[in-house]
Amino acid sequence: MNDRQDLVIENTVLTGYRGPGGHVEIPEGVTAVGENAFYSCGPLKSVSLPRGVASIGKGAFSFCEGLERVSLPEGLTTLGADAFSDCRSMAEIRLPDSLTEVGENAFYGCGSLREIRIPGSVRSLGDGAFGFCRGLRSVTVPGSVRRVGIRAFTECESLEEVILLEGVEEIGARAFENCRELRSVRIPESLRSFGECAFQNCPGLADEDGLVIVGGVLWGVFGGGDPLLITGGVREIRDHALEFCGALGGFSVDPENPYFRCVDGVLYSGDGTRLIRCPGEKAGEFTVPQGVTEIAAFAFAHCGELTRVRLPEGVAAVGPSAFEYSTGLSRVDLPQGLRSLGIGAFRGCGALESLRLPDSLRSIGSHAFAGCAALKEVRIPEGVPEIAWGTFSRCAGLERVRIPESVTAIGNEAFSDCGSLREVTVSGNAARLGWHAFHGCGGLILRAPAGSAAMDCALRERIAFEPLRPSFEP
Repeated sequence: MNDRQDLVIENTVLTGYRGPGGHVEIPEGVTAVGENAFYSCGPLKSVSLPRGVASIGKGAFSFCEGLERVSLPEGLTTLGADAFSDCRSMAEIRLPDSLTEVGENAFYGCGSLREIRIPGSVRSLGDGAFGFCRGLRSVTVPGSVRRVGIRAFTECESLEEVILLEGVEEIGARAFENCRELRSVRIPESLRSFGECAFQNCPGLADEDGLVIVGGVLWGVFGGGDPLLITGGVREIRDHALEFCGALGGFSVDPENPYFRCVDGVLYSGDGTRLIRCPGEKAGEFTVPQGVTEIAAFAFAHCGELTRVRLPEGVAAVGPSAFEYSTGLSRVDLPQGLRSLGIGAFRGCGALESLRLPDSLRSIGSHAFAGCAALKEVRIPEGVPEIAWGTFSRCAGLERVRIPESVTAIGNEAFSDCGSLREVTVSGNAARLGWHAFHGCGGLILRAPAGSAAMDCALRERIAFEPLRPSFEP
């Protein structure tokens, strides 16, 4: 039992604790437990809160690794962010029917927690609220919760059953990622949207065909045949679902499924405008058919036997990681009209030698060409506003780059570890150059207007600098 002198109470708010731990009984009259009040109090074993406590602040009991039991009173309405995060010994806790808000990471890392009842009074379930609760076996989310937060139950590796009651409208990104024992998910008719990777890496949900399908959405593949059959129950395929299907010989589609089609083992959207996945065993040269307007994320990822891909006129977007680690790819023909290259679009394509960026291009994602060791020269078209973080990092063979006037920002590590880079010309006055933009480019000469941010970068990173001559004399 605690001595009242161990508690720091200011205007009915308990703001600190300086006692020896064990059992702590908070006295009547306290209305709130303040931010970090018991933070990292390892010897604390149990806590009783009186009626009248309406809120528990951010981090109030965070990292109380010995805390096993907490008695929460009726009348409590708010659990702040990280309120009980990393209370690794806490095996059970009862949430009162008065509770309306469970903050971000409120029970994150409570690995001994085996069950939780979320009362119907709760309206807000924060991001990461029960992430890494590795002992949790089942959960029912009441309809009062409109949105299940991002990573709300990520890494709950013992979780077997999820019931979402009518009224739940949204599941946040990665909400149930890596819940490997999950066997059953009940989806209400009220559900309107899933975040990215909401059920990523949940092999326990795989059906007899090896597909993880929740709410008509394909989230992943574990096993299955070759060619892989896209069954009639699949209405949507998320980006990461087929990421690791690089070893497949091909795809097939149930004739009753109107949402997808298959041509020569390659998977497309039903209307043929989106190339979703090329099987990894495709070899040599491949021409994307006319009518395709988008290359989906991971569409050609890990296709190690492809040497050349031709994209037709009309393709406007190449998705994230679309050609990632296609290690035999030496040439890609990009059409005029292409507007965007996604994050990591050609990352790790170590054999890529020939690539002409079209004048229509307006967006290049971060790490789009990272690790393209065979690239020797890049011309960035006028109209591209930014060279993002790590876009050309580790392009060991890159020798020359010309950056147009339209570029106003060069991100962190944009050209880092390009050991052969000898000449970079910055035509305009890029206002922002990130840290280590040219780190590891030992023999580089940077050419840019005098007084520009590029000159400042050269001085900061000890790079040889030559001022550009004006394009005309007055």
